[in-house]
Amino acid sequence: MIDHTYAEAVDAHEWLKHLRSLIMCAQCGKPIERLEMQQDLFSLATVFTAYCHGEMEDTVLNHADVAGAIISPGIAFREIKIKVPA
Repeated sequence: MIDHTYAEAVDAHEWLKHLRSLIMCAQCGKPIERLEMQQDLFSLATVFTAYCHGEMEDTVLNHADVAGAIISPGIAFREIKIKVPA
């Protein structure tokens, strides 16, 4: 008998690995270091958190966006952060 919970977790892990490979970091031009996905059960939104260079960036997709989503390459950390000297 297959543990469906485990099988679903493996599928989700493989899917996230594939998705991570499609997201490039605008700062270094390489795939992001890590990608996490969480479901907000209250709003049904899906939150994707990209990690690279010790920084993190969230992207929130509502339920309707996720339901009909077509996966395509993307760019994270597109905004330029200016450090102001103290």
